[in-house]
Amino acid sequence: MSVCVASDLLRSKKLKITERRELILSLILAAERPVSAKDLHEMATEKGSVDLVTVYRVISLLLEKGLIREITGDSGTSFYEKACEHNPVHPHFHCGECGQVYCLEPLTFEEGLILGRVGKGFRIASVSLDIKGVCEKCASLQ
Repeated sequence: MSVCVASDLLRSKKLKITERRELILSLILAAERPVSAKDLHEMATEKGSVDLVTVYRVISLLLEKGLIREITGDSGTSFYEKACEHNPVHPHFHCGECGQVYCLEPLTFEEGLILGRVGKGFRIASVSLDIKGVCEKCASLQ
């Protein structure tokens, strides 16, 4: 599989393939950066009638099944990105001006080891690295 296909991913988790699930997962898979539920609702509505409650319900299922990851922005807004072999865990940049979240390059193995040095007896469940500042687009407006 060179590119992830929504229906294949849903099938791999033994989920019923519905039009809404496939559409929302396809939108997340195609997104170049993490997207909010509001963004997904707007994009999905362009392709047909989808209410915001349905978007949240599908997001919740996709998170539960590990098909997407959630990134919480500074304002408390959640953003979602694909969690597949084509999108390894990586740090994110949060723009303090526009509120958008951008993906950064994944860390090398050696860089990841530095984050894992927490002391003897600790067991790491997950690591999140968020960098905050002003994105290129907002910086050019200043």
